[in-house]
Amino acid sequence: MSRGDSSTSRRYGSLEEAAMYLGKTKKAMQKLVERRHIPFRRVNKRLIFDFFQLDQWLANLPGITLEEALDRCTGAATGKARGR
Repeated sequence: MSRGDSSTSRRYGSLEEAAMYLGKTKKAMQKLVERRHIPFRRVNKRLIFDFFQLDQWLANLPGITLEEALDRCTGAATGKARGR
């Protein structure tokens, strides 16, 4: 399962599937869960991840959007880079 794979219709996945989805190791995912930095559910001892919530979580992380990055690249190429 990979991000952006339109053939994936599953909404929920295991720790291993979520790690693969986000491009992280299983250990890194476990640390994010321990620190409660990532959305998850616990069913008994099993961790379940909602891929829609993972997408929202990613979208809300600090940084810039693709559109902002492209705008900055285009602006720099035409001499209209921000802050100059």
